[in-house]
Amino acid sequence: MTRADEPAVLDSARRPVVAPVRHDSAHAPAPERAALASKRARSFSRLRADAARLRRALAVSTCVMVAWSLFEVPWEIDLSSSREQTAAVIASKTMLLLIAALSMRGRRWARYLLLFICLTSVLAIGPELPAEFDRAPWLAFLSSVECFAKLAVLLLLALYLRSGSKPLPLREPG
Repeated sequence: MTRADEPAVLDSARRPVVAPVRHDSAHAPAPERAALASKRARSFSRLRADAARLRRALAVSTCVMVAWSLFEVPWEIDLSSSREQTAAVIASKTMLLLIAALSMRGRRWARYLLLFICLTSVLAIGPELPAEFDRAPWLAFLSSVECFAKLAVLLLLALYLRSGSKPLPLREPG
């Protein structure tokens, strides 16, 4: 074999390199193209199903977090609470309920505000849980459930915002 007869591309052992076979849909035979199209369609439908599942999980976790927050009100307000403390607790619960509802209705700014509220709550409650378990285990249990509920909303909302999903409907269109 002379120099002119050698292939243009050689590997390290001076063997000819064969071009790889392309397997994309443009160069595939008709049955393979159909299989690839079907696979893409399944992949797209799975992606849509995953987005719907994420929306439902976020809606459920948001409702659980708000419900638990309202459930805790009797332990946050007691007979020794002043009017200002009672008003502050009621105002904070009302604002949380309003922000969560607006977030579920598709207001982007409310989603980011809810994300911030959940983040700051988890950062404020989490480090204090061990000490609270030593002082009052029942109240620590209430705080733990609140912390985990807000952590779940935080994670699901971050995933939802990262995915760039459409607004969170209260009902699936029908």
